Amino acid sequence: MRDNCSTPVNLYIQPTYITVIPDRIEHSNRSSEYLKSIVTCQHCSEPQFDLFSIYDYEKETYQSVCKECQTKYHLAHNLHVGLMSQKAKTRMRNAVNWLAAAATRKRVWQKSTNKSFYFKLSFITLTLPQHDTELSDQEFKSRVLHPFLIYAAKSWSLYNYVWKAEPQDNGNIHIHITTDIFIHHQKLRKAWNRQLSNLGLLDKFELKHGHRSPPSTEIKAVRSVKNLAGYISEYLVKDKKFKSTCSIYNCTDSTAQDKSNSDWYQDKKGTWWELKRAITGNIWYSSSNLSATNKLMYVADSADSSFWSTLTDNDALNYIDQKYYQVYYFSPKEWSRSITGKLRHLFNDHLAGIRHNWQKSPPLFHIID
Repeated sequence: MRDNCSTPVNLYIQPTYITVIPDRIEHSNRSSEYLKSIVTCQHCSEPQFDLFSIYDYEKETYQSVCKECQTKYHLAHNLHVGLMSQKAKTRMRNAVNWLAAAATRKRVWQKSTNKSFYFKLSFITLTLPQHDTELSDQEFKSRVLHPFLIYAAKSWSLYNYVWKAEPQDNGNIHIHITTDIFIHHQKLRKAWNRQLSNLGLLDKFELKHGHRSPPSTEIKAVRSVKNLAGYISEYLVKDKKFKSTCSIYNCTDSTAQDKSNSDWYQDKKGTWWELKRAITGNIWYSSSNLSATNKLMYVADSADSSFWSTLTDNDALNYIDQKYYQVYYFSPKEWSRSITGKLRHLFNDHLAGIRHNWQKSPPLFHIID
């Protein structure tokens, strides 16, 4: 007979670990599949809902561990932790290159200074004012960022953009967006704060400061840069250096003691690494228009003699030879430097339709306060 004073438990046997779940959880409204998803980390033995697979080189087996243990494992084996791979960096650079090639030169008149300036791309930063938000990275992107981008597309024709998520020093996530339009800073901040307010992310800020208009956004027009696409892409794909300048071999005892907490980890070579919070889910994303642009194929018009002469002189171009035509592939730099004539106009018209969902292009002249 079961003792009334004891706490009954259910045991779910897994291949290499056992999960203990009290009966009081089973009696809740959660499904049995949800309960079976609660497992323990094979390194720290803590109960977790999400586990990640790593390969143990010493035991030559795969293990299921929590996110923190996976981070420490990657650092110990000199693997990247929440950073962009080289393939992802290449894809992001290509997306920014196409964005810069397709963007038109626009003039903005600023009423406050009574001056105008030209720009092609703008750089937007979106942040969270509260330090202790309970939103996960996935919830932030699905419930905050995605609805904001939908609103921006309807209000300001924000169809072409590349965004990247990064952790702030306070642990919050913030977003960098590169786009080909310029949004008034007050309209941008009002729209972003409204989205935060709808989810209750400005309540603590209001209690502390007495208003609900935090400086949570920033927009800058990127201009006077010789290599515009290269400048922006290098800024977006940069990896923050987590490595400490102090090694265990040249650190004092007090310094090593300060680093022996959960925020630092020592690899096999004795180097201390700072454990930065990794972004969960997508680290970056390009709009569907840019994704479609990356797959464009250009078919040469035989009537454009200058185009054919360019192809003849350039042996580095990749092409596919078909029975009745040839398909050539160009980088944005090769296109803008070499291609002229009717083919350029054909490409620009086609790209404008993709870029703005076959809608009318936005005006080239903007007025801001």
